[in-house]
Amino acid sequence: MPQLKMLGVGAPTGQQVYAAAQQLIRSASAAADNYCQMVLGATKKVETLLTEEGTAWIDREGILWVRVSDFPILYVESIQYASPSMSPKEWNVVNPLDSLIFMGQSMIGAPAWLSQRGWPRILAQVTYVNGFANAFMTAASSPGDFSVQVNDVTGFMTGQVVTIYDLGNTESATVSTAYAAPLVKLNGAPTPGIVGFDAPLLYAHTPIDPVAATGTTQPYGIRVSSAPDDLAWAIFLICKSFLQEQGSASLVMGSTAGIRGRTEIRITTDDIPLEAKGLLNNYKSVF
Repeated sequence: MPQLKMLGVGAPTGQQVYAAAQQLIRSASAAADNYCQMVLGATKKVETLLTEEGTAWIDREGILWVRVSDFPILYVESIQYASPSMSPKEWNVVNPLDSLIFMGQSMIGAPAWLSQRGWPRILAQVTYVNGFANAFMTAASSPGDFSVQVNDVTGFMTGQVVTIYDLGNTESATVSTAYAAPLVKLNGAPTPGIVGFDAPLLYAHTPIDPVAATGTTQPYGIRVSSAPDDLAWAIFLICKSFLQEQGSASLVMGSTAGIRGRTEIRITTDDIPLEAKGLLNNYKSVF
Protein backbone atom coordinates (compact mmCIF):
# COMPACT_ATOMS: atom_id res chain seq x y z
CA MET A 1 0.00 0.00 0.00
CA PRO A 2 1.30 3.53 -0.73
CA GLN A 3 2.71 5.19 2.35
CA LEU A 4 0.58 7.66 4.26
CA LYS A 5 2.65 10.81 3.77
CA MET A 6 2.21 13.08 6.75
CA LEU A 7 3.29 16.59 5.82
CA GLY A 8 3.22 19.82 7.77
CA VAL A 9 5.15 21.78 10.31
CA GLY A 10 7.36 19.37 12.20
CA ALA A 11 7.26 15.61 12.24
CA PRO A 12 3.86 13.99 12.82
CA THR A 13 3.35 12.12 16.05
CA GLY A 14 2.74 8.41 16.15
CA GLN A 15 -0.80 9.12 17.30
CA GLN A 16 -1.45 11.25 14.18
CA VAL A 17 -0.14 8.56 11.83
CA TYR A 18 -2.26 5.93 13.56
CA ALA A 19 -5.36 8.16 13.63
CA ALA A 20 -5.09 8.90 9.90
CA ALA A 21 -4.76 5.21 9.03
CA GLN A 22 -7.67 4.26 11.29
CA GLN A 23 -9.84 6.97 9.76
CA LEU A 24 -9.05 5.72 6.27
CA ILE A 25 -9.93 2.12 7.22
CA ARG A 26 -13.18 3.19 8.93
CA SER A 27 -14.23 5.15 5.86
CA ALA A 28 -13.40 2.23 3.55
CA SER A 29 -15.36 -0.13 5.81
CA ALA A 30 -18.36 2.21 5.82
CA ALA A 31 -18.27 2.33 2.01
CA ALA A 32 -18.23 -1.48 1.94
CA ASP A 33 -21.23 -1.57 4.31
CA ASN A 34 -23.14 0.82 2.05
CA TYR A 35 -22.30 -1.19 -1.04
CA CYS A 36 -23.46 -4.43 0.62
CA GLN A 37 -26.54 -2.67 2.06
CA MET A 38 -25.85 -3.94 5.56
CA VAL A 39 -23.33 -3.66 8.38
CA LEU A 40 -20.70 -6.35 7.84
CA GLY A 41 -19.17 -6.16 11.31
CA ALA A 42 -20.91 -8.13 14.06
CA THR A 43 -23.91 -6.15 15.30
CA LYS A 44 -26.81 -6.83 17.63
CA LYS A 45 -30.13 -5.51 16.41
CA VAL A 46 -33.86 -5.76 17.00
CA GLU A 47 -36.17 -6.11 13.99
CA THR A 48 -39.95 -5.96 13.93
CA LEU A 49 -41.48 -7.91 11.04
CA LEU A 50 -45.04 -8.11 9.72
CA THR A 51 -46.88 -10.68 7.63
CA GLU A 52 -48.32 -8.00 5.33
CA GLU A 53 -44.81 -6.92 4.40
CA GLY A 54 -43.75 -10.44 3.45
CA THR A 55 -41.01 -10.54 6.08
CA ALA A 56 -42.98 -12.91 8.34
CA TRP A 57 -45.30 -15.80 7.47
CA ILE A 58 -46.77 -19.06 8.76
CA ASP A 59 -46.21 -22.29 6.87
CA ARG A 60 -48.54 -25.31 6.66
CA GLU A 61 -46.92 -26.93 9.68
CA GLY A 62 -47.57 -23.90 11.89
CA ILE A 63 -43.98 -22.68 11.91
CA LEU A 64 -43.54 -18.93 12.07
CA TRP A 65 -40.90 -17.83 9.58
CA VAL A 66 -39.14 -14.47 9.56
CA ARG A 67 -36.63 -13.00 7.12
CA VAL A 68 -34.25 -10.57 8.77
CA SER A 69 -32.41 -7.87 6.86
CA ASP A 70 -28.77 -8.72 7.64
CA PHE A 71 -26.62 -11.85 7.54
CA PRO A 72 -24.89 -14.10 8.37
CA ILE A 73 -26.99 -14.77 11.48
CA LEU A 74 -24.68 -15.78 14.31
CA TYR A 75 -27.27 -16.39 17.01
CA VAL A 76 -30.72 -15.30 18.16
CA GLU A 77 -31.21 -13.83 21.63
CA SER A 78 -35.00 -13.78 21.52
CA ILE A 79 -37.97 -14.13 19.20
CA GLN A 80 -41.57 -13.30 20.04
CA TYR A 81 -44.84 -12.63 18.25
CA ALA A 82 -48.15 -10.90 18.80
CA SER A 83 -51.24 -9.66 17.04
CA PRO A 84 -50.47 -6.26 15.50
CA SER A 85 -53.99 -5.05 16.31
CA MET A 86 -53.67 -5.58 20.07
CA SER A 87 -52.69 -2.68 22.32
CA PRO A 88 -50.85 -3.11 24.54
CA LYS A 89 -49.09 -5.99 22.83
CA GLU A 90 -49.33 -9.42 24.43
CA TRP A 91 -46.09 -10.98 23.29
CA ASN A 92 -45.71 -14.76 23.01
CA VAL A 93 -42.09 -15.76 23.54
CA VAL A 94 -40.71 -18.68 21.54
CA ASN A 95 -38.80 -21.18 23.69
CA PRO A 96 -36.50 -22.98 23.69
CA LEU A 97 -34.21 -21.11 21.31
CA ASP A 98 -32.41 -24.29 20.31
CA SER A 99 -35.64 -25.33 18.57
CA LEU A 100 -35.20 -22.59 15.98
CA ILE A 101 -34.67 -23.56 12.34
CA PHE A 102 -32.22 -21.64 10.15
CA MET A 103 -32.53 -21.63 6.37
CA GLY A 104 -30.20 -19.84 4.01
CA GLN A 105 -28.42 -16.84 5.46
CA SER A 106 -31.30 -14.74 6.72
CA MET A 107 -34.37 -16.90 7.43
CA ILE A 108 -35.39 -18.12 10.88
CA GLY A 109 -38.17 -20.60 11.63
CA ALA A 110 -39.82 -20.63 15.06
CA PRO A 111 -41.97 -23.67 15.96
CA ALA A 112 -44.92 -21.61 17.24
CA TRP A 113 -47.56 -24.07 15.91
CA LEU A 114 -49.79 -21.30 14.63
CA SER A 115 -52.80 -21.84 12.43
CA GLN A 116 -52.84 -20.65 8.82
CA ARG A 117 -56.62 -20.43 8.92
CA GLY A 118 -57.79 -16.97 7.91
CA TRP A 119 -54.19 -15.96 7.15
CA PRO A 120 -53.82 -14.23 10.54
CA ARG A 121 -51.83 -11.03 10.76
CA ILE A 122 -48.69 -11.60 12.82
CA LEU A 123 -46.18 -9.16 14.23
CA ALA A 124 -42.82 -10.77 15.02
CA GLN A 125 -39.89 -9.27 16.88
CA VAL A 126 -36.40 -10.77 16.66
CA THR A 127 -33.27 -9.83 18.59
CA TYR A 128 -30.23 -11.31 16.89
CA VAL A 129 -26.51 -10.88 16.26
CA ASN A 130 -25.19 -11.01 12.72
CA GLY A 131 -22.00 -10.26 10.82
CA PHE A 132 -18.34 -10.94 11.46
CA ALA A 133 -16.65 -10.48 14.82
CA ASN A 134 -13.99 -7.79 14.64
CA ALA A 135 -12.26 -6.41 17.73
CA PHE A 136 -8.94 -5.09 19.00
CA MET A 137 -6.94 -6.44 21.89
CA THR A 138 -6.85 -4.15 24.92
CA ALA A 139 -4.18 -5.98 26.93
CA ALA A 140 -1.07 -8.02 26.20
CA SER A 141 -1.13 -11.82 26.12
CA SER A 142 1.61 -14.43 26.46
CA PRO A 143 2.33 -17.77 24.81
CA GLY A 144 0.26 -20.40 26.60
CA ASP A 145 -2.63 -18.06 27.43
CA PHE A 146 -6.10 -19.39 26.70
CA SER A 147 -7.81 -16.03 26.20
CA VAL A 148 -7.44 -12.45 25.02
CA GLN A 149 -9.00 -9.25 26.27
CA VAL A 150 -10.76 -7.23 23.56
CA ASN A 151 -12.65 -3.96 23.19
CA ASP A 152 -15.78 -5.69 21.87
CA VAL A 153 -16.98 -9.30 22.24
CA THR A 154 -19.92 -8.86 19.87
CA GLY A 155 -20.09 -11.73 17.38
CA PHE A 156 -17.69 -14.14 19.06
CA MET A 157 -19.23 -17.56 19.60
CA THR A 158 -18.21 -21.07 20.54
CA GLY A 159 -16.43 -23.11 17.86
CA GLN A 160 -15.69 -20.03 15.75
CA VAL A 161 -12.26 -19.79 14.12
CA VAL A 162 -10.71 -16.33 14.44
CA THR A 163 -7.42 -14.80 13.36
CA ILE A 164 -5.20 -12.69 15.60
CA TYR A 165 -3.50 -10.27 13.20
CA ASP A 166 -0.07 -9.46 14.63
CA LEU A 167 2.49 -9.30 11.79
CA GLY A 168 4.95 -12.20 12.25
CA ASN A 169 2.99 -13.45 15.25
CA THR A 170 -0.29 -13.78 13.40
CA GLU A 171 -2.12 -16.97 14.39
CA SER A 172 -5.52 -18.64 14.27
CA ALA A 173 -7.51 -19.71 17.30
CA THR A 174 -10.81 -21.48 17.92
CA VAL A 175 -13.24 -19.99 20.43
CA SER A 176 -13.66 -22.37 23.35
CA THR A 177 -16.61 -24.74 23.54
CA ALA A 178 -17.04 -23.46 27.10
CA TYR A 179 -17.37 -19.85 25.91
CA ALA A 180 -20.82 -18.41 26.54
CA ALA A 181 -21.69 -15.44 24.35
CA PRO A 182 -22.60 -12.59 26.74
CA LEU A 183 -25.47 -10.18 26.29
CA VAL A 184 -24.02 -7.44 24.12
CA LYS A 185 -25.11 -3.88 23.41
CA LEU A 186 -27.36 -2.88 20.54
CA ASN A 187 -26.51 -1.33 17.17
CA GLY A 188 -22.74 -1.55 17.23
CA ALA A 189 -22.07 -0.18 20.72
CA PRO A 190 -18.94 -2.07 21.91
CA THR A 191 -19.11 -4.56 24.77
CA PRO A 192 -15.61 -5.08 26.22
CA GLY A 193 -14.73 -8.52 27.51
CA ILE A 194 -12.61 -11.66 27.27
CA VAL A 195 -12.69 -14.27 24.51
CA GLY A 196 -11.53 -17.75 25.50
CA PHE A 197 -9.93 -20.35 23.23
CA ASP A 198 -9.81 -24.15 23.28
CA ALA A 199 -6.01 -24.27 22.86
CA PRO A 200 -3.16 -22.11 24.19
CA LEU A 201 -1.80 -19.22 22.15
CA LEU A 202 1.47 -19.86 20.35
CA TYR A 203 2.84 -16.32 20.44
CA ALA A 204 3.00 -13.20 22.59
CA HIS A 205 0.77 -10.31 21.50
CA THR A 206 1.48 -6.78 22.74
CA PRO A 207 -0.73 -3.94 21.51
CA ILE A 208 0.42 -0.35 21.96
CA ASP A 209 -2.46 1.81 23.14
CA PRO A 210 -2.93 5.12 21.24
CA VAL A 211 -3.22 7.03 24.53
CA ALA A 212 -0.03 5.51 25.94
CA ALA A 213 2.06 6.10 22.80
CA THR A 214 4.22 9.24 22.92
CA GLY A 215 6.25 11.22 20.40
CA THR A 216 6.89 9.39 17.16
CA THR A 217 6.05 6.01 18.74
CA GLN A 218 3.17 4.71 16.68
CA PRO A 219 0.28 2.93 18.38
CA TYR A 220 -0.12 -0.67 17.34
CA GLY A 221 -3.52 -2.33 17.19
CA ILE A 222 -3.85 -6.13 17.19
CA ARG A 223 -7.07 -7.20 15.51
CA VAL A 224 -9.00 -10.34 16.43
CA SER A 225 -11.50 -11.16 13.72
CA SER A 226 -13.66 -13.85 12.14
CA ALA A 227 -13.96 -11.90 8.88
CA PRO A 228 -13.02 -13.96 5.79
CA ASP A 229 -9.78 -13.08 4.02
CA ASP A 230 -11.55 -11.90 0.87
CA LEU A 231 -13.57 -9.37 2.88
CA ALA A 232 -10.42 -7.99 4.54
CA TRP A 233 -8.75 -7.85 1.11
CA ALA A 234 -11.66 -5.85 -0.31
CA ILE A 235 -11.20 -3.22 2.42
CA PHE A 236 -7.48 -3.11 1.66
CA LEU A 237 -8.18 -2.55 -2.04
CA ILE A 238 -10.55 0.32 -1.26
CA CYS A 239 -7.89 2.00 0.91
CA LYS A 240 -5.21 1.43 -1.73
CA SER A 241 -7.39 2.85 -4.51
CA PHE A 242 -8.20 5.95 -2.46
CA LEU A 243 -4.53 6.70 -1.80
CA GLN A 244 -3.53 6.09 -5.40
CA GLU A 245 -6.27 8.33 -6.79
CA GLN A 246 -5.99 11.12 -4.23
CA GLY A 247 -2.19 11.18 -4.08
CA SER A 248 0.02 11.99 -1.13
CA ALA A 249 -1.92 15.18 -0.42
CA SER A 250 -4.96 13.14 0.59
CA LEU A 251 -3.64 12.59 4.08
CA VAL A 252 -1.79 15.83 4.79
CA MET A 253 -1.68 16.45 8.50
CA GLY A 254 -0.56 19.40 10.55
CA SER A 255 1.70 19.09 13.54
CA THR A 256 -1.10 19.55 16.04
CA ALA A 257 -4.17 17.54 15.10
CA GLY A 258 -6.45 16.47 12.33
CA ILE A 259 -6.12 16.20 8.60
CA ARG A 260 -5.40 19.64 7.18
CA GLY A 261 -8.17 21.03 5.02
CA ARG A 262 -10.70 18.33 5.84
CA THR A 263 -12.44 17.01 8.92
CA GLU A 264 -12.78 13.45 7.71
CA ILE A 265 -12.01 11.12 4.85
CA ARG A 266 -15.06 10.40 2.71
CA ILE A 267 -15.16 7.31 0.53
CA THR A 268 -18.38 6.55 -1.33
CA THR A 269 -19.53 3.42 -3.13
CA ASP A 270 -18.50 5.10 -6.38
CA ASP A 271 -14.91 5.09 -5.12
CA ILE A 272 -14.83 1.30 -4.67
CA PRO A 273 -12.66 -0.35 -7.35
CA LEU A 274 -14.13 -3.13 -9.48
CA GLU A 275 -11.94 -5.84 -7.95
CA ALA A 276 -13.18 -4.93 -4.46
CA LYS A 277 -16.80 -4.88 -5.68
CA GLY A 278 -16.32 -8.36 -7.06
CA LEU A 279 -15.26 -9.59 -3.63
CA LEU A 280 -18.01 -7.68 -1.81
CA ASN A 281 -20.69 -9.15 -4.07
CA ASN A 282 -20.38 -12.34 -2.02
CA TYR A 283 -21.77 -10.45 0.98
CA LYS A 284 -24.23 -8.10 -0.70
CA SER A 285 -27.79 -8.18 0.57
CA VAL A 286 -30.28 -9.13 -2.14
CA PHE A 287 -33.40 -8.07 -0.26
